Amino acid sequence: MDAGSPKLPNCLACSPMGRVLRMLELERRHLRLESLPIACVPVRAEWFSDQQDKMGTRINVQIWHDDPVEARRLIAMAMAEFDRIEAEMSTYRADSEISGINAHAAEHPVPASAAAT
Repeated sequence: MDAGSPKLPNCLACSPMGRVLRMLELERRHLRLESLPIACVPVRAEWFSDQQDKMGTRINVQIWHDDPVEARRLIAMAMAEFDRIEAEMSTYRADSEISGINAHAAEHPVPASAAAT
């Protein structure tokens, strides 16, 4: 930024949001919109994560969020989606749809759901 640009507070100077604000400042100057203010808010988000073994591998879901309750809800939704996919497609589980197809397809036609096709 040039010498006339406002200095970002220390809370944002090196954060991802700070980089975005500096890019916005450059775009604003390029478009000659100097009168538009850029809001500066403290960074309060943090990383949330969970690891679980699914489909024969370790699944690690990481979310950067400012609301711990919402972050946990989103992680749970992601893990539930892995559970759904595993129930249909995992060759590591004898009760999955794909394992059932594989076990009987040589003997006779096996109906498959839309997800398995």
